Amino acid sequence: MRDKLKNNSFLYGGLCFVIAMTLSGTIGPFVRESGQSAHNVVFFRCLFAALALAIYCQIKGYFRKEYFQFRSLALIFLVGVALVANWLFLFLAFQKTSITLAISSYYTQPFFLILLGAIFLKERLHFRKTLWILTAFGGLLFTLNPDASLLQGDSQVLVGIGYALLAALLYATVTLCARFLKGMPPALIALLQTTLGAILLFPFTSLEEVPLSGNHWFFLVSLGIIHTAFLYILFYKAVTLLPSIAVAILGFLDPIVAILSDYFLYSETLILSQLFGIFLILVSGLAISLDGRTAAKATTSQSSEEKAA
Repeated sequence: MRDKLKNNSFLYGGLCFVIAMTLSGTIGPFVRESGQSAHNVVFFRCLFAALALAIYCQIKGYFRKEYFQFRSLALIFLVGVALVANWLFLFLAFQKTSITLAISSYYTQPFFLILLGAIFLKERLHFRKTLWILTAFGGLLFTLNPDASLLQGDSQVLVGIGYALLAALLYATVTLCARFLKGMPPALIALLQTTLGAILLFPFTSLEEVPLSGNHWFFLVSLGIIHTAFLYILFYKAVTLLPSIAVAILGFLDPIVAILSDYFLYSETLILSQLFGIFLILVSGLAISLDGRTAAKATTSQSSEEKAA
């Protein structure tokens, strides 16, 4: 069965990607069920992920001198700081507000990416992209609940959404900078970044708050090995086998699984206007992703034709 799947690259890539996105969508519940502070969770996520990725990279023979150039390492560490900070603020958001509202706010990241590209790379901000950004912003306002009844019971909700938006901005920064990382295996990049994260967070980690035994270890180990190392390997394997449009569409399994898990595990309910807001954010994000990948494909095709000519 496994050999048949591998022979059909689309089905195999699709299965890998679906598993990766499903795992990603369950990160929120694992963070909550660990019972640990955001700093502790990110530290152990980085630690266990680094250990697993080190074994994987050793098996794959990625520890080669040509990969360890100063310029590449400097950029990897810079991006690594932003990535770890992104995890930290997202996990803080999970602790301050519902997983649904945190994830919905976090999925404004494609729009931050477009704005950062326009500011720092002088990329053109087309009317269609601007329209989708405004639509997503309107969706965010609906998600916050226009009549403010959501915020009357707990002011921490707004803080949580603010953390999620900051995490989205940081992830957009990671994505933007990652464009300049070429020639190094993704698993090795992830290993270096998670190692850096463990080192940077160790001074802020409260180890005395982590009991030597208990169910929390299951969630912490899983967040590192399954939800990070294994997820990264599956994700990058899948994107090499799937067309861009499939990656863009299947990528939205992540927020859908997160929202469903919040509903079934924590009985999180939303009013109609909030559901409409989430719908606007997800649809806008999908439209931006599809538009961006189509444009990239067209540019690649044009470049190939020019080279052939």
